[in-house]
Amino acid sequence: KNPVCFVDHKNSASNIAGNFVELKENDKGLFFKLLLRALDQIFNDMVKDAVSSYMNGFGRALSIGGNWLFGDPEHANHLTKALIYEISLVGVGADSNALTDTEHVKEFKTVVPYQDLPLADEGTQWSGSSARSNIKKWAGAEEGLTTSAIKAKYRKGFLWFDTENDDTFGAYKLPIANVFDGTLKAVPKGIFSAAGAVQGARTPVSIPENEVSGVKTNLNKYYKKMDKESPFEKNVFRLDYLSLDERILEHLLKSGVRFSNKHAKKLVTLIKNGYRDDSDSVDQWDADDWGKLMADIKTIK
Repeated sequence: KNPVCFVDHKNSASNIAGNFVELKENDKGLFFKLLLRALDQIFNDMVKDAVSSYMNGFGRALSIGGNWLFGDPEHANHLTKALIYEISLVGVGADSNALTDTEHVKEFKTVVPYQDLPLADEGTQWSGSSARSNIKKWAGAEEGLTTSAIKAKYRKGFLWFDTENDDTFGAYKLPIANVFDGTLKAVPKGIFSAAGAVQGARTPVSIPENEVSGVKTNLNKYYKKMDKESPFEKNVFRLDYLSLDERILEHLLKSGVRFSNKHAKKLVTLIKNGYRDDSDSVDQWDADDWGKLMADIKTIK
């Protein structure tokens, strides 16, 4: 009646990790399909951490909570009936065979550990190609990524890299830093650009799905360092965090992106003002009208 999944058998509504959408017996035992909650909809840190572990393939063990009935007088240890109340995600279960069929992680690419780089000024311009070139020189990689020391230094300016191809520059993705007077610094507009790429505002970044949460965690830390609201923590999108054009705005709107109340109201006001200034309908705006709107959108704070 209530096929709930807890973490470590803690019975509380805030400890729900998901629901079992299918439960039945088969020739091996209890077969199930578990639907885990979306990470951005979990506000209990312990549950979020546990769910993330199972999504990534690190967590596999399960434990059944219920009443166990032994009604066979000739075989006292013969379990004759089980009244299952819940099934929990656990580190190690009492039955070593009670495991999900998710494979252990074998090839973790990987997310670059949080570097806590000093911040460049917020108004600093950003160019990903220029940043890559400068980081290459700073890391001593003009002749290539030839040593582990050079690779370790080079990846400090990125959020993710492919460990299997770490001797190629294309293996390093989501740059967020540039070099200033010999010092590597995180550039706010670079951080905003990386966040937009993770959200799919431009061409979606090609990294393993199970590593996106790690990239978001590091971006959240930089947003906190900048004293700004992260688009991932609040599940909203900040227009001033990207250099928008009409195509990107269209993509965001089609994808169902959410805005904070404040920014949604400001966006509506801009569109209304543009409509009032023109006798034609919004659908008939020309390039100048849209250009003015996009310029105004970039001023929303």
